[in-house]
Amino acid sequence: MDFINRAFTTLFDYILAPFDLLPPFWALTLFSAVIGIIFLLMYGKVSNQAGLKNVKRQIYSYVLESILFKNDLRLSLKAQGKMFVGGLRYFSLAFPPIIILAIPCILILAQLNLRYSHRPLQAGEHAIVKVTLNSDTSLFETNLTASEGATLTPPLRDLNDDSISWRVGVPTTATKVPLMTLSVSETSFQKPLLVNTSTTKIPTEASTSWWWQFFYPGDSIPESLKDLVSAITITYPEQDLSIAGTTFNWLLVFAVVSIVAGLVGSKYLKVEI
Repeated sequence: MDFINRAFTTLFDYILAPFDLLPPFWALTLFSAVIGIIFLLMYGKVSNQAGLKNVKRQIYSYVLESILFKNDLRLSLKAQGKMFVGGLRYFSLAFPPIIILAIPCILILAQLNLRYSHRPLQAGEHAIVKVTLNSDTSLFETNLTASEGATLTPPLRDLNDDSISWRVGVPTTATKVPLMTLSVSETSFQKPLLVNTSTTKIPTEASTSWWWQFFYPGDSIPESLKDLVSAITITYPEQDLSIAGTTFNWLLVFAVVSIVAGLVGSKYLKVEI
């Protein structure tokens, strides 16, 4: 999974490179519109277009029948029953393509989350670093240090999930990127704390779980620590995309723009949805 995530992250770096020329809000908006059209075309290829068109026509006719015979209870209820059956048929035709498209959609959302969900720390801010161990054997042999004047609170050890947490503060005079050194038993490695950086990728989760790596690409636990550490989490500040003084969550922007692009595009590209 580490290899797949690295390959897909690199691929996304190239795909998003042209969009990076725009401010974050407009870059995400344009990309979401493009993805909405692409997924619409893919939906048209993997779905039964003739079946969808036919069942939608039938449902529409049942709606008209229900309105036309609204004064006849028996015929009206019969038409509504046909509408219900038609809705089930429509669902049976639309659901399988949605499941097929869900996998690439999740991969895209994971990459966008890596780039738009959080931002680097600024001078004077702090983050929570949490290390989860595979067992409590090394719970009291795990330490974290930081360079460049970054401050650390004493470790908070949780015996319930074998984790240790630190609050890492960035000094207001920080001019260099602090390096954190995590030591577990006799094994250690260094990790930069992202401060005042222009990087667009902010990984917040590193895990040995392949399923968790699927949702949180961009970072991994060194091989030397995988037998001791199951997860490392850094809580960077959340990023809000701003336009005209109004802020939006990246997921809301992506969902609204891609759905609207798909709905509008279906009329011009003649794709039944």
